[in-house]
Amino acid sequence: MLLLRAVFTDPVVQRLWDAGRILAAYEASTVPEASSSEHPFRDQHQLLADARRWHERGVLCRFNARMLESSTALAKAHELRHRALGDQHPDTLATVEAQAAAAHSPEKFASVVDRLIDALGENHLRVAIARRNYAGVLRDLQRYEEARATLALATAVLDDQLPAEDPERIAVLKVDALLRVYEDDCATAIAQGARAMQLGKRIWNPAHPFIAAAELVIAFAELRSGSWKSARKRLPSVSARLEAAYGDHPLVAVALWRAAQVAVEARYAILDVEDDMRRALVMFERTGSDTAVMQFTLFQMLYFSGRTLEATELAESLFAQVERNYQCDMASSLAWLWNRAMDPVAARRWGERARESSPDKMRATWTETLSTWEAKRRDTRDT
Repeated sequence: MLLLRAVFTDPVVQRLWDAGRILAAYEASTVPEASSSEHPFRDQHQLLADARRWHERGVLCRFNARMLESSTALAKAHELRHRALGDQHPDTLATVEAQAAAAHSPEKFASVVDRLIDALGENHLRVAIARRNYAGVLRDLQRYEEARATLALATAVLDDQLPAEDPERIAVLKVDALLRVYEDDCATAIAQGARAMQLGKRIWNPAHPFIAAAELVIAFAELRSGSWKSARKRLPSVSARLEAAYGDHPLVAVALWRAAQVAVEARYAILDVEDDMRRALVMFERTGSDTAVMQFTLFQMLYFSGRTLEATELAESLFAQVERNYQCDMASSLAWLWNRAMDPVAARRWGERARESSPDKMRATWTETLSTWEAKRRDTRDT
């Protein structure tokens, strides 16, 4: 088994981290006393030790989705490292990179990657790790071509310098797998996720959340490619392992959301997962993240379980927040539903919204449909 490199100076925190108890690692971590680093004659070694503790605290906060606390801790780490080491020292830049990750900022990542190259050289391991993390941010912002090019640069260096089961290379596989899903290459995404799981089990226990995160990507790829039965089988275990490691956390919310999407796709046991879907929304809202697309899944659950009024109320509040394809889906569904329910006012209102949000080639179809409905309504009234 590969001997894992220490990430944290506190051995208790490190043991919890290696065991996958990420929330417990955060809770066990400590920070320097408020004034310990501010004394004008502070020993340089202690100053750097305090800086590292603040840095490690910021990293743990980020992994636990405590972004405001992470930002505060990393700002303190940067202040101390900048004071002791200067702007271009690799340790200072490591904190700048952690700040970029916490802020999910492509601009900050691009800047720190350039600075790391100046300080360490193009093919340094630290540069490759930063590029991999940068690629993940670009992917999340739907800048897929940039993400792919950036990840390729990172992968070449990491594959050359680290063994296959190193955590940094496993992280590359997970970034790549999720990017493949968005590139509509689900078969490769599943293969990369499975490879990440296989290698992860060589260095971590099978319940480790980093392995569960890889399996979550596999479930997403299965869902996207129509293999929802496979996704349905694995998601309960995935969400349970993630929740055991993190407690309430965005990754847990995503796993619960995927399970809700499977239920919608299968039109099966929708009511059984509704409470989990609502809990997922609460978890996401606590982080300040946009929940509009997740709420669209809740709309589908209400619609397909026959709760017309609730679905309509949610669509009214959600309509302006989502992209046009989601608008079109909601409006089309509700227009046909209210037409069948013999409510011409609601049917026309949602039909007009469906026409406005439809692709250009579909608008004429909706105009014709609305005219047909109106003609039938007049005929019925006249008779």
